[in-house]
Amino acid sequence: MEISVEILLLELSVILAVIGLFYAGRAWLLLKHTSDDVLRAKAFLTKPFLHKTIYLIFIVCTMVAIHTFFEFAVYSDIPVVVLYLSSKFRVFYTLSLVLSMGLLVLLSFNLFKLLSSSKK
Repeated sequence: MEISVEILLLELSVILAVIGLFYAGRAWLLLKHTSDDVLRAKAFLTKPFLHKTIYLIFIVCTMVAIHTFFEFAVYSDIPVVVLYLSSKFRVFYTLSLVLSMGLLVLLSFNLFKLLSSSKK
């Protein structure tokens, strides 16, 4: 049961990675055609954008730290924690990756939205 959940989470992670690459690529193309003055005004004068970006970066860093801690636990042979929680451990391990990818997609989408609104 847990393996099928892990596979589903990993498939979701791949889908999120493709979506994130799509929005990051679109944002990069828009960035090439946006003047520096407009970009500075949009990014630094839009306080909600800055708050949302900083908040999402903090959460992504937390999810990556959790994933890295789990990775460390696997490679450093922490038997008590891993064996006791082995079935749930793997699901949370994979879930932290999926959540990180989802938040990175949200970050790239917000950047795309900011840049596409300057083209109007």
